[in-house]
Amino acid sequence: MRLLRPNGIILIQEIETSAFMRIILRIMRHEGFDETSDVFSEVEPCKDPKDPGVANCSIPKLLFENEARFLDHYPGWEFLHNRKVEFFSFLNSGGVTAKTRYVAFPQFALNFISVVDGILIELSGGALALQRQIILRKSGLEPDK
Repeated sequence: MRLLRPNGIILIQEIETSAFMRIILRIMRHEGFDETSDVFSEVEPCKDPKDPGVANCSIPKLLFENEARFLDHYPGWEFLHNRKVEFFSFLNSGGVTAKTRYVAFPQFALNFISVVDGILIELSGGALALQRQIILRKSGLEPDK
């Protein structure tokens, strides 16, 4: 992140390998996940080095779930926002790389679905969250590793 100025902000929206997302990934036979990887290791790969086309969908969770551990490894950052989001919203998104059908709800319905998503994610302890939103600010106090 050498290109980001001090006090610059980076916004991240990534997959959350919650219990429900792991079920979806298995059913779809999409990219795998390995929550035992050490994402902070400089020698151990976080995914299968023999298969460079397959990602480890757990990397965002492993990086950002424990903010203190992240900041120990990358002290020049500050978390402004880090939360689990989206259930129905994600399921009806239409996808990014694999386009699927979706229902084009009007904005008021999308707002309602977003509120329902928040309630479901809170009540499930995050087990239904399918995305994670992170906002980081570069403090400029410590150099990037």
